[in-house]
Formats: sequence, C-alpha cells, structure tokens
Amino acid sequence: MVTYFSLILSSAAWYPGLSAAETIEYKYHFKNVGLDGAPGTPSGFVLTGASSDTVPRVIKQSYGVRLETNPLNEYNNRSFHIPVPTPGTYQVLFSGFTASSGGLGKLEMNDEFIGNYNFYAASSQAGPTVELNKINLTAGTHTVTFTTISNSAGTPYMFPTELILRKMPSELAHITLDRDAGTTFSAVLSVTVAQ
Repeated sequence: MVTYFSLILSSAAWYPGLSAAETIEYKYHFKNVGLDGAPGTPSGFVLTGASSDTVPRVIKQSYGVRLETNPLNEYNNRSFHIPVPTPGTYQVLFSGFTASSGGLGKLEMNDEFIGNYNFYAASSQAGPTVELNKINLTAGTHTVTFTTISNSAGTPYMFPTELILRKMPSELAHITLDRDAGTTFSAVLSVTVAQ
C-alpha cells in the first residue's frame, strides 16, 4: 500500500505586523479598579467575587490596591475582570508596589499562568515593570487572579499597580511534515489576527 501526501499552495500573501508606531497597548491601573459595584476605568475593570472588605481585603492605595492575602490559609488570592477590546496575542507586563509586608505573588489570566512578581522590598517603593508570559485572548472580559505564594505569614501581601497588555504583531509559523523515512514537505504560514 502506498500513501501519498500532497500540499497545494494556491496563493501566498504577506500580512505585515504592527509597526512600532502602531503598537497597541491596553493599560489597567489598579488605582482605577471598580470595587463593590463601582465602575472601573476602563469600564468593566472590576474586582470579582466577595466585596472588598471581605477577607482577604482589597484596599485602594495611591499606587493601586493592597491585597491582604495570607499564604497559609484559603485567603490567599483575589481576582479582577479586565475588558479586552480586540482579540490577539498579547505580551503581559506588570508592575507593583513593594514593601516589607509584601511577598511573592503568582499571576494567572483565565487560569493560565502568566508569571510571578516579587512584592517584597526592605523599604516601601515602586517596584519594577516586568515582562511576563504572552497570552492569546479573545475580545471580551477576562479574569486576572493574584495568588500569594510566599512561604511566610510575615510577608503575605500583594500590591498590584499596573497591568499592561501589549498586542504582538502577527508572526510566521514554519510547519514541517515528515513521512516515516521519506520526503519532507514544508509550508510557511502567515498568522494574522483580525482587527
């Protein structure tokens, strides 16, 4: 029995990615998050779940919010809804405030790990902006969850300041198909996201 594979490319098109001047970013400043039914800025940027005064408390600060979480019990996380206007692949950037009561935090979006952030510093100060993982998102509402993973009850808090979603340009994907020990077929695919 002979197995045949054919690959037919009827046309090819190049779709350039975003230029530096066309970079799209969505910024979520936690000092503008909506708590307890209040609207956030942008609209839909709100605390989810229990009210902000329920343990673990969420307290607005000049830099963002203080999440009074505890790594040694079930009060170790809080979640927020963020609106994403357009679908695509996004580079996630994050900054927080750091303090001696801060600890290591895990960030997830829609239950997908996007990175860790260290909210600890010997003295209180603005923390660095760090690049976390890339994530594919649809247009609509998504959930960002902060979970303290500190190993000490002395450094349990997290202090989110800003989350940035930077839209990534389309990328080329190279696909290679192998047939046992036979011929190798290759194709290059341009992947774009509708705007």
